[in-house]
Amino acid sequence: MENPILNGLTLCLENENGRFHLQENHFPCCGGTGFSSSLANNTVSRCQLKSRLEKTQAVLDQFHRTYGPPEQASIPFHPASSAKILRHVSDTLKGYRPQGKVLKTTLEHKFELWKMALACTWRFGIDVHIVTTNQQSNFVPIPDEDKCKGPLAVFIERVDKPWDPRQIETVETLVQFAYNANTYLWVEFVVDQSKPTQGELDLKGKINRRIFEAKKKSHAEYLTKDCKSRLETLCYIPITVSKGLDNVLV
Repeated sequence: MENPILNGLTLCLENENGRFHLQENHFPCCGGTGFSSSLANNTVSRCQLKSRLEKTQAVLDQFHRTYGPPEQASIPFHPASSAKILRHVSDTLKGYRPQGKVLKTTLEHKFELWKMALACTWRFGIDVHIVTTNQQSNFVPIPDEDKCKGPLAVFIERVDKPWDPRQIETVETLVQFAYNANTYLWVEFVVDQSKPTQGELDLKGKINRRIFEAKKKSHAEYLTKDCKSRLETLCYIPITVSKGLDNVLV
């Protein structure tokens, strides 16, 4: 399952109206039950199949809570981009890449982090924590304690207003958490590609110009010095392998 050569972020799964179902014929060892028995040794073996399915379904459920029901929102899967995402996630989890990554996207380019999260849960069996900053409430959600017992990937999605104190507090809090807890981290900064309105010299035009200039500033300019230092470190070195990844990526 962890082999990135086998393309497909949700390999062996079918999505029917927002519910993932196992393609049982792809699991001759257990028929999709997660259990296999040996008559010779009179033993029963259990794998991570059901656990991975539950984690993956939880990601899809959160996606639909955030962006709407299945008939309104869906995560597009394209073979070429899926293969690229799978390789990127695989290399990150195995320590071939730094444990952190900052992605810059546009307003129209969505859902890349959700694809990475699905790859983490289904293909590699690790927990994920996803926060969509432009739709969050007034508190910064921290991963549950249960998720911190093993390898964890934190995703900070859609940072589109870094001048908003709530968004920047979310980024700084979760960056510090990832740094202290030695977790994987992906941060998505949305880049505004709009152009300034020309010829407006009145008060409204000046205000719009200031807003435009604020949008064009680098997201890093809104972060504190300590946060930038932690984020740079996370995006420079691979994760400390002592988190038990060797037992997960087999």
